[in-house]
Amino acid sequence: MVLCEVAFARGGTWNEDGVILFGDTVSPLRRIPASGGTPTPVTRLDGPIRDESHYYPQFLPGGKRFVYLATRLDDATNARTSVLYLGSLDSQVGTRLIDSVASAVYHAASGHLLYMREPGIVLAQKLELDPPRLVGESAKVAEGVGYTSSNRYAEFSVSNNGTLLFGQRNGAGQLLQFGWRDRVGKLLETLGTPVPARLWFDLSPDERRLAYYANSSEGSSDVWIRELASGLSTRFTFDRGRNMQWSSDGKSIYYLALKGLTRKSVDGGSEPELLLASGNQQQEFLQSVSPDGTVLLYGNSDILQLPLTGSRKPTPFLQTKATEQDATFSPDGHSVAYSSDESGRREVYVQSFPTPQGKLPVSAEGGRFPRWRADGREIYWVRPGGMLMAASVTWQPNGPRFGTPESFFVVSNAGGLPTYRPSRDGRRFLVLDPPKDAPTDLPKIVIQNWTASLNK
Repeated sequence: MVLCEVAFARGGTWNEDGVILFGDTVSPLRRIPASGGTPTPVTRLDGPIRDESHYYPQFLPGGKRFVYLATRLDDATNARTSVLYLGSLDSQVGTRLIDSVASAVYHAASGHLLYMREPGIVLAQKLELDPPRLVGESAKVAEGVGYTSSNRYAEFSVSNNGTLLFGQRNGAGQLLQFGWRDRVGKLLETLGTPVPARLWFDLSPDERRLAYYANSSEGSSDVWIRELASGLSTRFTFDRGRNMQWSSDGKSIYYLALKGLTRKSVDGGSEPELLLASGNQQQEFLQSVSPDGTVLLYGNSDILQLPLTGSRKPTPFLQTKATEQDATFSPDGHSVAYSSDESGRREVYVQSFPTPQGKLPVSAEGGRFPRWRADGREIYWVRPGGMLMAASVTWQPNGPRFGTPESFFVVSNAGGLPTYRPSRDGRRFLVLDPPKDAPTDLPKIVIQNWTASLNK
C-alpha cells in the first residue's frame, strides 16, 4: 500500500497510535498516519550551525518521544558532523544527546542507547529520559559493524530479549563496477576498476568520460570524472557535489553543491559558478539542462526552470498537486520527458517546452527515469522492478508519437536512482553493477545476551 511519495527514504518508525515518522534526503523528519496521507514536518532545520537533515527515527515506548540522527553543517567552517537527538511529537526542537557517525538504536528492555562514535564500533550507554541525558560510562558491545559514510546508516539491530544482529563492515561489498551492456543485457565491457560509487552518474556527450558521485578517502562524497579509455578517475568537486549532469558541449558539469546549484568547467580553468543559492536542497534537485545551455530544470515534487542568462529568476514549468520528477530535455530542446504520479502510480509523460501543452503518455505499466536517444528517435525508461524499457519515437508537426514499448533487461538498483545511460546510438547502455566477484552478501553476526557485557 502506497502511503506517500518519498525521494530517498532514510529510516522510518511506527508508534502505537498509528503515527509513522520517516527521514527523506535533506529534510526534517516528517509524519504521516499509518493509513497514508500528506507528510507534515515534525522537526525543524535552522540556525547558524544548522541541522542539514534528520534521519533514522526510532520511537521510544509510549509513542511520543523518539531518537534520531542529525547531520549538522557549520557555515563558517564548512564542517559537517552527526549528532543524536531525543525528539518529541510535541516539540520541533530535539535535545542533543551525543555525537555519532551513524544511526542509533534504543534498547527499551535495558534503557540503553546503542550508537557509533567511530566507524564499526557499537557502544551502549544508559539513556535517562527525565531530563534527557546519557549517564555513566559507555561500553563496547560489537566491532566490525557495517557502516555507510554517505548516508550514515549503521547495520545493526537489537531485540528486547538480548539479541544483537549486525552486518559486517566490508569495503569490497560497497564497490560498484561501470560497464557497457547491449540491448538484451549482455555485458560487453567493464570500465576500469570498481569504485565506491553512489547510484548517480552521467555520460559525457562524446562518450569518452563519465561523471559519478562517490565517497572520497576522508569519508565525504563528491563528483569524480573517469576516463573510459584508461579507467582512471580524478576528483572533480570539493564542495560535496552530487546530482550531476554534463553540458551538451561536454565543457562543463552542472551539479548540486552545499551552497546550491553550481556549474564548473571540466578543464579546471575557473572556480565553480553558483547559479542558484541553496534555500532548500530537498527542492533544488537538479534534473536536466537544455541542449543550448539556456535553461536548467530542477525540483523534487515540482519541475522548476532556472534561466541561465539574464536575471536567472526561477519560474515553474510543471507545478501541480501531483509529484513530477525525473525531467529530461529531448535532443532538440522542444520537449521534456518526466515522471508523474497523477494517475496513482509513477508513469512517464512528455510535454512540449517552453510552454507545457499536449501532455502525452509514454509508459503504461509504471515508469521513471526517462532518457532520449541522441537523435530523438527512441526513448527509454525504467519500469517498477527495474526492467529497462524502450519505445520508438516518430516526430510529427503536432509533437512526438510513441511506438509499442519493448523490454530490454533489468537494471541494478533501479528503484532509487537512474543507474543507466544510453549510448548515442542506443545500441548499448552504461550501467553500474556490483563486481562479478564481489561479496554481495556477507554473513550476518548474532550476539546473544549482549547486555551481560554492560556489567563488566
